[in-house]
Amino acid sequence: MRLKVHAPVPNSIRTREEKILARFPKSSSLLNSVRSRTDRYKFGISDREVNKFYRFSDYKNSESFFAHKFRQFGKNYIDKTDVEIDIANSVNTIGPGTESLPPADRFIGLAKKFSGELLQARQLKTPYVSILTGPTGSGKTAYSKCLFSSGAQVFWANGIIPSRVEFTKFFKAGQELSSQQILDAIHQCQTRDLLIYLCFSEVGVPSKDALEGILSSHGEYREHHNKIRGMVALAEGKKIDGSSFTLSEAHNIWKEQVGYFPEEVCRNILGKIKSPSFHIQFLVSLDGFDALKTKDFLISDRYHGPISAVADLLSDALNQVARYGGTPSSHNTNLVVFMRDTTYARIRLELNLTPNGERRIPVRWIVPPPYKILAETIVSAVDGDVSSSVGQEGLDSFVVNVRKNLINVLKGTSVGLSINQPISSAFSWNARHMKRHIRRICIWSLENYLISHGDQLDERQKSAGLSEAWLWEKTINNRALKDMAAYSVLEAFFLDDTKCLQSKFRLNSREISNFLEGSDLVSALAAIDERPELEGLFDSIFNYMTKGLDESEGKCYPHTLVFVRILQILKFDPGITIEDLHDEISCFYDNISLEELRFYTICLCENEYVVFEGVENSASLDECRFFVSNFGFILLNKVIYSVSYFSQSLMISELIRSGFGTHFRERNFRTNEDWIANCVFNSIIAYNIVQDAEIGERKCRQSAGKDFEKFSLCKRLRESLIWEAQRIFSRRRFSGNLEWHFNNIPEKLKPLLGEFPNFDTLEEIWK
Repeated sequence: MRLKVHAPVPNSIRTREEKILARFPKSSSLLNSVRSRTDRYKFGISDREVNKFYRFSDYKNSESFFAHKFRQFGKNYIDKTDVEIDIANSVNTIGPGTESLPPADRFIGLAKKFSGELLQARQLKTPYVSILTGPTGSGKTAYSKCLFSSGAQVFWANGIIPSRVEFTKFFKAGQELSSQQILDAIHQCQTRDLLIYLCFSEVGVPSKDALEGILSSHGEYREHHNKIRGMVALAEGKKIDGSSFTLSEAHNIWKEQVGYFPEEVCRNILGKIKSPSFHIQFLVSLDGFDALKTKDFLISDRYHGPISAVADLLSDALNQVARYGGTPSSHNTNLVVFMRDTTYARIRLELNLTPNGERRIPVRWIVPPPYKILAETIVSAVDGDVSSSVGQEGLDSFVVNVRKNLINVLKGTSVGLSINQPISSAFSWNARHMKRHIRRICIWSLENYLISHGDQLDERQKSAGLSEAWLWEKTINNRALKDMAAYSVLEAFFLDDTKCLQSKFRLNSREISNFLEGSDLVSALAAIDERPELEGLFDSIFNYMTKGLDESEGKCYPHTLVFVRILQILKFDPGITIEDLHDEISCFYDNISLEELRFYTICLCENEYVVFEGVENSASLDECRFFVSNFGFILLNKVIYSVSYFSQSLMISELIRSGFGTHFRERNFRTNEDWIANCVFNSIIAYNIVQDAEIGERKCRQSAGKDFEKFSLCKRLRESLIWEAQRIFSRRRFSGNLEWHFNNIPEKLKPLLGEFPNFDTLEEIWK
């Protein structure tokens, strides 16, 4: 595909992708490929795709993941035995001597393992329930798809029909669910996969016998019978083999000819297969039913949502309880449930409440892929989409450069990115965060190459033309990746694609404050509307959630730095409880209530800045111990001192609109120079707001007989912001009349801003 170089980017364009498209309109397929390949993976439909895109975890990566899991909760030493036990319980860690085995073949072996366990359980007449867990973004959905796709023939050969039930296909996020509703969805998926088994498997019952045996051709079932007949006709001569004809293609035929049957039809069909002529078991995978928020985990004795419905279902299956409408066991159903590690903790608590006393289900881990593997997979996939060939050398160089830049930027963050530690830990092992970061680095590199090689690109366009494949190779091999500026590396973490920092929560701060004043924590948390669609990985660390007093009332901004102080306290004293935390935070703000602190702490957990560890058999907020996460350390020790983050994070807060806050300037995207100058200007205003807030905190700490200096932000903020502003102006060759950006300054601000004879000496900013 040939690309045409166009005129300079219009001033109204804000995102990097828009800038790229303005210069090269036909690069849209390249940008779409980068975005889709860094979004949630949509593969697992054939052995070829499984082999190309899925990667198992090697022993070293799994060891690093489990060691990080222990270290995150305050362990100064790593119990190697515990780590080895967890690795042994991992279902996606490569065993010694099998490194060269293709992923599809590994899933075939895992299908044999699951089949053997299920058949043994049936021989012993015990229920079969398995839970596979891993952190958010660890690849649980990809694993379940690959297991059932590559392993379908193994399951079928053992008389087992695998059946995936996806939450989003039947329910909406936040919807109240009962276990009966989940059962209805299971029955519809079982019917679907039974028909596929009968029509497309080598070992299925012959189609005519199946058709006559499972649904009558008369009366109310005639219409559905005819649909099945149409599916049988299209299935003639087609058998699923994982390559020439796939499970996905069989699903498409089912979807076109049959679709989901009403629940009563499904029950009728499933009831027929209990006859002796059908020796069939179902292995049902529940995927996506684990959306459990921190607030739901910590403030509810029993959470009435998908988690409790799944817990009821598991409890019935384990206890083989029969009730009207049928249970999984009544249709020879066995369960494998994929859920997050935090959700598993809650499920375990729910199952402890069974009539037979405490019951535990052994946990099996899905280890998240390392950053390097994700980058290799994404680059390879885009290669295929645009018909390029980056090559292993270019790919290795790309990963090495990104790792080097991250390590340089994150020095001193307490994350501890040592030479042998994978950079995945900087992203809390969340593959979605890592893929998002890879996308931003790729887009940054592409834009950088276009800007820095404009004349050369014009010449090439005239002589040989430009193709997306050629441009993609230049993106990955861009020399600028070797020495990205620290602010660019950090901006890939926290800014969205419009170079803005967006708050994660939509809320009415006055409404929430009123709830907290009335000690109504549940209503305060319910008033928060999360925005999962945001691109940035970090929210504002300054308080924009509870309404404060105006400076005009003669008081400083209350609780402006409360989130920073909570993280600092947990950094210096990890593993403390809410009550201990309240004792410490009260030395900064003597009027903060315990209910407010509970609210703030849960918000920090939702943002993944804080992690918690519960006590045995309890999910009580007040009994949990709290720790700063890797994300929290990166934010607290590095990101907060960035000019663009610091200026924008305080601008988010509608609470700070009086005093100094009235002088914030809205971000100007007309040119990079305008945007940079506004960031620097706003960081000066933000600095003085923090300085003013610390005056009140210092007095409160001194009154309590506590030291304040180790908590103070101002000294490091001043040094870091001056250093970064100087580097930005130097690196980006900032030109033009800088004084223009500081005209019409209110008299009140002049002592704060200095005279600005030039921007080479920014010390004058903080006179």
